[in-house]
Amino acid sequence: MTPRRRRSRTLAAVFLVVGATACSAGRVRDTTVENWRVEVVTTLPHDPALFTQGLELDATVLYESSGLYGRSVVRAVDRASGAVLGSFTFPERFFAEGLTRVGGRLIVLSWQERTAFVLDAATLTERARLAYDGEGWGSACSAMTSSRAMAATR
Repeated sequence: MTPRRRRSRTLAAVFLVVGATACSAGRVRDTTVENWRVEVVTTLPHDPALFTQGLELDATVLYESSGLYGRSVVRAVDRASGAVLGSFTFPERFFAEGLTRVGGRLIVLSWQERTAFVLDAATLTERARLAYDGEGWGSACSAMTSSRAMAATR
């Protein structure tokens, strides 16, 4: 296996902290663009059959949502070993997209089905389904600001 192919079969773990630009009355106060240097600190084993749509990392577990009709799944993976700790398989009519962790729950969007799945983060059991308008793409939650965001199209 070539080094390039080996790299394509691993998931690079890169963590960045990005600062927000302050805005006031629709005008940007600081137009300086800061250059950041990225360093890959480790790589993790990764299943090349997955169609990764969302990633969330806590202290020891990587949560990953993988799409495709009939094959959508969320997996909890041990960060150190890459071992699958648990998984949730979606009904065949759902295409899993982005996910985010909110406290002890994972919220996973579906692409065109207008449904968000709420999973228990510890057990990956389904707790609820929530309806929303449009197509689901990505979601995020910031513990620093307690804000949540969802990308969707109509």
